[in-house]
Amino acid sequence: MASIKEVVTEIYQALKTVDGVLVYQAVVADMATPAVVMGVPSINFIRGCPVDGVLQLYLVVSADSKNTDSLYRLLPEVAQAVEDLTDVAEVSSASFNFLETGTASLPCYTFEVQISLGG
Repeated sequence: MASIKEVVTEIYQALKTVDGVLVYQAVVADMATPAVVMGVPSINFIRGCPVDGVLQLYLVVSADSKNTDSLYRLLPEVAQAVEDLTDVAEVSSASFNFLETGTASLPCYTFEVQISLGG
């Protein structure tokens, strides 16, 4: 059984392989883009043991009309990096949204990633 930390770290490492994308483990005010921001997963338990959950990832670009093309280009690359982790993660959806950084509202895709903890 993998720990929550191990699965999140594995996803983080996979995302770092996407060319031209920075990876953050939390929202920061002066975030460089394009970037993927990792949320904290929600976890499901059976008899007190964590078995699976959902992790949100945010593919973020700057608030510039030309960056919509970056979202479209990077969407499948980010999804594939996660999908390559066949034992621990699977992308279930990606929805357009805006991520609040404290200083800006940045366009993004919010990925819902199903994670398995091997339980």
